[in-house]
Amino acid sequence: NIALDVVTHNLYVTDFNRHLMRMDASGNATVIYEGNMDFAGIAVSPDGKNLFISNNALGTIIKTNIDGSNASIFTTGLITPRNIIFDNRGQMYVASCPSSVYAIAANGAATHAVNDPSFQGLEIAKDTSGNFYQADHFSNVIRMIDSKGNVSVIAGSGVASDIDGIGLQAAFNGPQGLTIDSHGNLYVTTFNYDTRGGNKVRKITFE
Repeated sequence: NIALDVVTHNLYVTDFNRHLMRMDASGNATVIYEGNMDFAGIAVSPDGKNLFISNNALGTIIKTNIDGSNASIFTTGLITPRNIIFDNRGQMYVASCPSSVYAIAANGAATHAVNDPSFQGLEIAKDTSGNFYQADHFSNVIRMIDSKGNVSVIAGSGVASDIDGIGLQAAFNGPQGLTIDSHGNLYVTTFNYDTRGGNKVRKITFE
């Protein structure tokens, strides 16, 4: 996973192994922290002072200083935590399969923010209206959970293929990574581990 520090423009990368790497704007890369397998998500805190790393195997979130020092366990007891996001109010959320989404408090306590038992994916995003989006890898669709908890498929027919189109007429071949920009557009990376297909970045716009 990757996270960008918007102040320094440093990029932070986990390798789904045990390494956290920092890459500066010139492309110089350095491993700044090593822990236990399997690192999955990475996020920069809203104040730019800390990094948060999810461990997919151990069900934990590690907190470090922005330079990778002073690592400590921040949250435990999560089920397959994946990507970590902060919303526009500074609230932390973590994707989980099959629990869907955890909300993480300032003291590290975890609660279920939304629950979608059908979610079989890896990553989430959240817009400024409070809607969550899910990249459902194994169902090959993109879901939305609105602010009232209603779940709906907004894109993808369920067929494992990369086909452009509107809503359910489109298709995704193993949707995996997911992020949202300041205009509300979604970006989805795809990869099918069985067929080695996908390997694309898809854009979803709302009209």
